[in-house]
Amino acid sequence: MSFAVSRRQCWLAVAIILASGVGACAQTVSINTSNDPAIQQLRQASLGLIEKGQWASADAAVKQLLTKDPDDVLGQELRRLMTSYDRVDRIRRDQREVAFKDSVSKVANFIAKESWDEALAEATRSADLAAAKADLQQQPWFAQLIDKSTKLAQGHCDKGEWLKATTTYSLMAALYEKENNQYKQLAKKTTRYARLEAIYRDAKEADKAVERIDEGMMAAALEQIKRFYVKEPDYKKMALGGVDALIALTEVPALAKSLPALEAAESKDKMRKDLTALREQVNNVIDQMGLQELAQTYVKAKRVNQDSVKLPEGVIIREFFDGSLEPLDQFSTMIWPSEKTEFDKSMRGEFSGVGIQISLEAGELTVVSPLEDTPAYRAGVQAGDVIVAIDGEGTEKITLDQAVRRITGKADTAVVLSVRRGGPKATPRDYKLVREKIVIKTVKGFLREKSGSWDYLADKDYKIGYVRITNFMPHTVEELDQAMDAMAAKGVRGLILDFRFNPGGLLNQAVEMSDLFISEGVIVSTEGRATRKLEERAHEGGTNKDLPLVVLVNEFSASAAEIVSGALKDHNRAIIVGERSFGKGSVQNVIPVGAGAGDAKDAPAYLKLTTALYYLPSGRSLHRHEDSETWGVEPGVPVKVTRDEIQDILDLRRDSDVIHQPNEVPTTRPENGRASSRPDHLRQDPQIETGLMVLRAELLKKKI
Repeated sequence: MSFAVSRRQCWLAVAIILASGVGACAQTVSINTSNDPAIQQLRQASLGLIEKGQWASADAAVKQLLTKDPDDVLGQELRRLMTSYDRVDRIRRDQREVAFKDSVSKVANFIAKESWDEALAEATRSADLAAAKADLQQQPWFAQLIDKSTKLAQGHCDKGEWLKATTTYSLMAALYEKENNQYKQLAKKTTRYARLEAIYRDAKEADKAVERIDEGMMAAALEQIKRFYVKEPDYKKMALGGVDALIALTEVPALAKSLPALEAAESKDKMRKDLTALREQVNNVIDQMGLQELAQTYVKAKRVNQDSVKLPEGVIIREFFDGSLEPLDQFSTMIWPSEKTEFDKSMRGEFSGVGIQISLEAGELTVVSPLEDTPAYRAGVQAGDVIVAIDGEGTEKITLDQAVRRITGKADTAVVLSVRRGGPKATPRDYKLVREKIVIKTVKGFLREKSGSWDYLADKDYKIGYVRITNFMPHTVEELDQAMDAMAAKGVRGLILDFRFNPGGLLNQAVEMSDLFISEGVIVSTEGRATRKLEERAHEGGTNKDLPLVVLVNEFSASAAEIVSGALKDHNRAIIVGERSFGKGSVQNVIPVGAGAGDAKDAPAYLKLTTALYYLPSGRSLHRHEDSETWGVEPGVPVKVTRDEIQDILDLRRDSDVIHQPNEVPTTRPENGRASSRPDHLRQDPQIETGLMVLRAELLKKKI
């Protein structure tokens, strides 16, 4: 088997184990066809159990098969596969046990040094590695850690360190089997404070955040909510949310720097007191509130502002309305005028720039990879280059958002990147790059070839292809078609579709992708309070209905990714491997609001509103509500990975994405300035390996 075992070229760190003997049966040896019904039954049982991920039972069935006929070629191949997989699984279990003991020991050491931040962070890793989080709570230091962490979080709040407080509360919540609601709510509160500081971080940003905002914009958005929200809005909760958001303005001292109206303590205290009274008044309303009562609450809140601090009207509108949207759902949101340009860019999947992926590593702005056939790639920019200046302005202390804004811009305009290569003492070189339209590729393969193009074969002996779909953009299905053609040219016989970490995207692309593999029936349906039921159906033409499929999903697979994986599962067209998906089964319409809203291009703002829910072919909703017990897409073959393994998977993905220049000598450097959590030869992707095992069994079944 031709796996190359290196960090840059191998997703499966233990593939060397699997290389011995795997695939011989698939390519060169015919399966002997015994007429003995017992042999046939054991073969079918063994393969079926592997396809279901029932490894212990499969192993027992294979042993029975070989006991009955030691020379059975299929049985021998299955034994090789099972032995290899068992070794991999045993390595994982041993790693996890060792890592758990090591992590618990580290927590105890941090506590002994009274390094509470480090102790809490490491404890969440211990919880992830533990067989059950309840086991962690039996540790002698657990109660002390919670007590000290609570005081630590409060200390961050007292200093206005909202992000640190949010991190502490979130980590504390993660120590419990079911997320602790108390810490979850505290994290939500401090997140709101951190958001306010980010939006209004200085006077210039504060002015930009509220430019072109007016009451007509909010009124139009509220009317759309009344008419089209997926269910009847709870206007009382919306009113309370709006008032709470305004109260939060009085609870973040740092805002006085960018919003001078908040400097006067007496006026600010009056605003808080009067808004608290208004909140109590709303909360005591017994009768059901409607849109009119919500509007009246806003008017009263605006009067409170006018009688106290006199914040700009745009701030009151923005914060009240954003707060009123929170009780609806996490996906309904307002795209304000200052955010519209970036939102449009993200929806198109394209932008004008120079074609590089960047990150901050050890505080330095670093090129992760140039993108293929872009200005940066053609100029010779390489992975690992450090950008020390943009248009002559240094990048010390720059944020990623700031760097992106400065590097991107209008097409046909130039930007100069000063790039250092070869260490801290190397002399920077200037690259003058002319921006052009950059289209983000959303379909990726298994390994990069030397040419920079993708190799889509994950198993060359069994001819199993692999594609990773990162998003669903306007060109995604077209890209997948091209990848399928490339795989067909190499005789692909099975395919892994990887939707892990895919946040979703365009519905039409999800439907078209599903239609590639499903020949008839419903793919997905949508239905809402104000929208009739709509069904998207498959068509016979152009369908590849015989190619064996495995789909990989995890808790970060959402929306369009869930539609495709759910449809393929319900039609028995694919075996799902991994972990339960996110459960984002709601439909958002982007509605232009404000003056000129008749044309989306001219509208100053958008309301992104949940108007319907997605339903799988089985009729089940994908969406996860607060009280949901079932949501998303449940894998037929569950493969749970630890946080350490997730990081390794992401690191390996990142490495495989890198495109090197023809004469470039690749270097292996630590990610984000740190060494890997485990040696390279132990880094692996168990979900891909399980998917390969399942497909190998499927392909062997076809030979019986």
